[in-house]
Amino acid sequence: MLNIPEKKIVISGASGFIGRQLIAQLYGNFELHLLSHSRQIDQQNILNKFFQVHDINKKIDLSIFKNATFIHLGWPYLENFFDLRHLTEALPQQIIFFEKVIKAGVNKILISGTCLEYGLQEGALDISLKTEPVLPYSIAKNALHDYLRARSNIEKFNLIWTRLFYVYGDGQKANSLIPLLQKAIDRGDKSFPMSEGNQERDFVHISCVAEQLMKLIKSNNNGTFNICSGQPQSVTDFIIDYLEITNQSISLEKGRFEIPSYEPKNFWGVPNVA
Repeated sequence: MLNIPEKKIVISGASGFIGRQLIAQLYGNFELHLLSHSRQIDQQNILNKFFQVHDINKKIDLSIFKNATFIHLGWPYLENFFDLRHLTEALPQQIIFFEKVIKAGVNKILISGTCLEYGLQEGALDISLKTEPVLPYSIAKNALHDYLRARSNIEKFNLIWTRLFYVYGDGQKANSLIPLLQKAIDRGDKSFPMSEGNQERDFVHISCVAEQLMKLIKSNNNGTFNICSGQPQSVTDFIIDYLEITNQSISLEKGRFEIPSYEPKNFWGVPNVA
C-alpha cells in the first residue's frame, strides 16, 4: 500500500530562485504539483511518486487545486519595476487565473509579495503599516493582495501574503548585487562600482526564506507576514561580510550609482513568522 502524503501542494513559479529551494524541502512529504513555463524541472531526477510537473502554457486540469495549498511565486516583467504591463497585463491575468483556482476549491493560498509595497516609508517596517506602493510592480502586487483578501472573505480559504525583503543566495539572478560582485572578481577587475553603500537594507538568505515559508505552509496561519531577517545592514557591510566569508578581496568604488528613487534610504522588516 502506498504511503500517500496527507497534503497536496501546487506551486507556480516552481523553477525560480525561491521555488527550487522550496521543492527541495517539500518533496517526499507532500503530494506536489509544479506549474512552470520552464522545462528545467526534471521530474525523472526526483525519486518521488507524488511529484508532477504541469506546463502552465497548456491547459491545466483545475482539479489539482481542490483541497490544496497553492503557493504562487510567479510574476512577469521583473526586469523592470516601472513597466506599466505590471498593471495592464500581469494584474488582470493574475486575477482571472486566481478566479479559476478559487472556484476549483483551493484550501490555502500563499503568495510572494514584496517589501516594495511599503513604498518610501523608512525604518522598521511592520505589517501594521499602511501600504504606500509607488511602482507599477508594487502597486499591482498590492492590488492583487486587496483582491484576494476580499475573495477570501467570501470563499473562506486561508490567505497568506508574504512580503519578501532582500533575498540572496545560490541561484539568484545574475543582475543581483552578489552575482555582479562575484563576476567582477572572477574577471579580475580591480574595483567594483556601486552606490555610496551607506543605505540600510534587510538582507535575508534564501535558506531562511525557505524556512519561514515552510512554517507558514505547515501552519493554519492567515494574514500578512514579513519574510525578513529583522536586522538592518548597510550595503557596504553586506559586501564586506561576503568578501570575508569567501576569502576574496576587491576595491569598492563607492558613489558610482545613485540609490534607486523608489527605495527609501534605510528600511528593514519586523519579523512576524512564529
